[in-house]
Amino acid sequence: MKHARKYAPMIAVALLAANATAALGAQGVSYAQPAHSLAMPFDVTEGRVSFLYVSRVDQQTDRETMLATHWAFWSDSGDLLAESIVCLGENETIVVDPLAIASRTPDGATIGEAVSLRGQRGFATATGYAGTQECAGGGDERPIDGSLVGGFTLADIASGSAFGHDAIGFGLSANGSYVDIPVGSLPGRGTLSEVGFQMLRPDSLDFSVLILLGLREQAGSERFPAELGPLRAVQASSTAISALGESVPLRDIRFSGAHFAQLDRNGLIPDATAIGSASLLVLSDPRSDGAHVGGADRGSDSWIFGLLGQAIGQFGTSTRARFGREVPPTGIVPAPQSTPAPTPSPTRAPSPTTTPRPGSTPTPSPSARPTPSLTPIFAGTPSPPANPAPTPGATPVTAPPPTPSFSPPVPTTTAARSACVGNSIVLDVRVSASAPFSGIDVTLPYRSNVLTLPGAGNSPSVLGRIEWSGMSASALFAANHTDASLRLAGAELGPDASTAVTARITFDCTDGGYTMEDIPGCTAQAFLANGSPAPATCGVSVAAGSAATM
Repeated sequence: MKHARKYAPMIAVALLAANATAALGAQGVSYAQPAHSLAMPFDVTEGRVSFLYVSRVDQQTDRETMLATHWAFWSDSGDLLAESIVCLGENETIVVDPLAIASRTPDGATIGEAVSLRGQRGFATATGYAGTQECAGGGDERPIDGSLVGGFTLADIASGSAFGHDAIGFGLSANGSYVDIPVGSLPGRGTLSEVGFQMLRPDSLDFSVLILLGLREQAGSERFPAELGPLRAVQASSTAISALGESVPLRDIRFSGAHFAQLDRNGLIPDATAIGSASLLVLSDPRSDGAHVGGADRGSDSWIFGLLGQAIGQFGTSTRARFGREVPPTGIVPAPQSTPAPTPSPTRAPSPTTTPRPGSTPTPSPSARPTPSLTPIFAGTPSPPANPAPTPGATPVTAPPPTPSFSPPVPTTTAARSACVGNSIVLDVRVSASAPFSGIDVTLPYRSNVLTLPGAGNSPSVLGRIEWSGMSASALFAANHTDASLRLAGAELGPDASTAVTARITFDCTDGGYTMEDIPGCTAQAFLANGSPAPATCGVSVAAGSAATM
């Protein structure tokens, strides 16, 4: 965990799509309003990165009084993995890395040795209590309602994409003795009949994950039993309803506490099953130990919350679960009629041979930018027709030659090629802005027949060729290398910020040398500490001593 007084701009490391929404239901559960307790997923299994962030916003305690937040991490099998107490001052924010969990004093010092949850996934809860000046954490502190807001980011390294969302917030019970799941105010008449998600066409996705959190009241740790804990032995059937109203049965779901499943044949979709359009993913009649989730036969003490993260290329988005319709007696789930919701991609069923990519359909992401083209392309311009044969009986007319719809290329002088020193060239990519920023996102295209990098994506061989300067030692860095483009990202976890950052990259190059036309420039976006974008400039230069004139 990193002690910080500002939100870290995780969007610079992975495109964050955490949109605040209105409170769900009449009371108690919220995705935007301050809460007593927050729940959110994490995943630090191989190839996945997660960050959780929580801010103190309460007005119920004195400014001098610390807020003791109790953190509990539960695995996707319902086991308690770790606990910690983190002290927050007025309007303070904490960014939590599941690879370094530790209790923190009011001045941010670590208590004891940090615990890593590497290889684990599940959900975390953060709950607010009135602490003393020393913020001594214990089970006897007074619970503070409306004290916390937060969210999370989950990234997939292989695809270079990510999504995020607000944490789920819960209030206190009527008697103030435990964290409440207000089943009576949630859709579904108190019994959870269905959980629905908007799903893009699965074979168009580069990354997807369905996340379900099964939560139960008064099921916390031994030290904090009044908090939320895992709902165990959950099972439900799943179905995809296509854009044409066709129902496609998917695999059944079984889990305790949390469930993570991909939208492919390694996850929800059975072998030889095809889903050819955007669909509604529906989980039907979820039960826990045979009892209805949220129903009176369970004491109305449980619920299932869910998120669906999807990405095409590097552009990720997330949608939360919708609750509620009754399942017909036949068990057949009809196509949705009462509450149509806009699908975040075209809802027309695409041709089987066409896979939509971000280049063909504009994506409403604030970070999306076109990659500069390396060479001019005049695709689609009609060529001048050949002289047509004269029509018998008609008077031949000489037509003037058609005017081209584009200006012809202007001849340019070929730049002198430079030799690479030691079969490599070192480039300095510098990003600067007029205001201090805490995160950057850079795209550097190049001609791959001249320059190369070993490895792909965010592999160690790629990261080993990049040296950063201008950001603090606590900053996080990532890269995504494709055949002719390198994308770089960096983010500060603390309050430190800079107006200029440089990435020094060592490329391999051919014996024929290079010109700067092989490196057409770079584009960059900077982000302020609150996550909002800031105008930035980007420049590329050759480091001194890494090239010579041929």
